[in-house]
Amino acid sequence: MHAFIERKFPEDHLSRTTLFKTSFYRVGNVILSLVDIEHAILRGRSSKPSIFGASLFISRFSQSDPRFLLTLRSAYPQLSFVLCHFATSSPPLRAVTVENIDHLLHNATRAYLKDHVIVSETKVHLPKLLEWYKRDFAKDTKGLLQWVGRFLDVERREKIGKAKVIYQEFKWDFVFRFQGTDIC
Repeated sequence: MHAFIERKFPEDHLSRTTLFKTSFYRVGNVILSLVDIEHAILRGRSSKPSIFGASLFISRFSQSDPRFLLTLRSAYPQLSFVLCHFATSSPPLRAVTVENIDHLLHNATRAYLKDHVIVSETKVHLPKLLEWYKRDFAKDTKGLLQWVGRFLDVERREKIGKAKVIYQEFKWDFVFRFQGTDIC
């Protein structure tokens, strides 16, 4: 949020990516960009997103880099549902502590999927985040639908296995939501 306030609110995806890549913070004795924090520390053990050009702006720390010690020791796929990019399709901003992390990740995943998965008799519309990070959740589309189904109500869960998958476009319009409450 600090980067959005100190600098200009990005108007499109490219300017948002630039903002995340060029906003730096000192954490202990190291300097990190927002991209470093998200993709090298929080997602450092996860797959890179399946987004055209992602490898151009996302890098990981090598084991010889002192910043590597900051990388989470395990992959946490459900982080996708608490990392806020202040976009319409993004999860809301949430306060996270060590004490509430497991409970929060589960509830945030359930809430996000409840709001963003649309199921009909023949189609299931999934959020773009699930396409970008599919390899974090499952090996294939069938496995992804099974994983998603764990978080849906029974009626939607029963329909998704037979439905054609369509990924929704990610809406990058700026919005600030805190734990589900729209503020602006």
